[in-house]
Amino acid sequence: MAVPLRSQLLSAFNWTLFVAVSSLNLLLGTLGQLVALPFDRGRRTCLWINHWIWGRLLFAVEVFWPLQRLDYDRVGPGPYVVVSNHGSVLDIPANLTLPLPLRVVGKPSLFRVPFMGAYMRFSGQIPLDADDPASVDECLAACKAALASGVSVLIFPEGTRTVDGGLQGFGRGAFRIAKDTGVPILPTVVTGTWDIMPKGRLRAARPADAVKVQVLEPLDPAGFSTARKLCLRTREAMVGALENPQGHQAA
Repeated sequence: MAVPLRSQLLSAFNWTLFVAVSSLNLLLGTLGQLVALPFDRGRRTCLWINHWIWGRLLFAVEVFWPLQRLDYDRVGPGPYVVVSNHGSVLDIPANLTLPLPLRVVGKPSLFRVPFMGAYMRFSGQIPLDADDPASVDECLAACKAALASGVSVLIFPEGTRTVDGGLQGFGRGAFRIAKDTGVPILPTVVTGTWDIMPKGRLRAARPADAVKVQVLEPLDPAGFSTARKLCLRTREAMVGALENPQGHQAA
């Protein structure tokens, strides 16, 4: 089926802005961190640049992708193990709008993308090959080190993007980290990004509604006897939020 010209133009516009903002983030993140490096060995400067550029600025300039941030007043100083549903690559910048320094756990393929992959390594993002035990161990160690330094980590417990927009099964890695470290789970639910750029489609569409990022109540791992129970409770809360969206908009 032929794609209407209007849809093609909209997609080209959205992609142009996406690439431009991403490139700006890479440039400012690298330069800003190099300047700050003598005073910022933990490389938090580039994490805050990611928040302001690839998170908030991206959705500010993408006029066809309005963003609503719901219940952000639930976010304390952290750190947290942030867990989110995963429908699109846009879930990463959507979660970067959280007022936290965030390190993202991602597939090794992301770290092989020219320029972006080098920046991800430079800024301390965390690769994970779930099929490689050594990679899993390295990821766990890197996540625990980030949390110990006060930096939150973003993990997508589904492991990969959904193909139908629904919530998939959860792996337990994020919840084991929370149990081992005592750091709270901070669940977020993102809607609208799957409509824009789902898995397997290059065309960047316009969502039927605004992109919404809703923060759910943090969960203290001390209140759960096992990582499995913490995982089940988190998924239950996220399913409930997806089925019955609520919340108020944050500034």
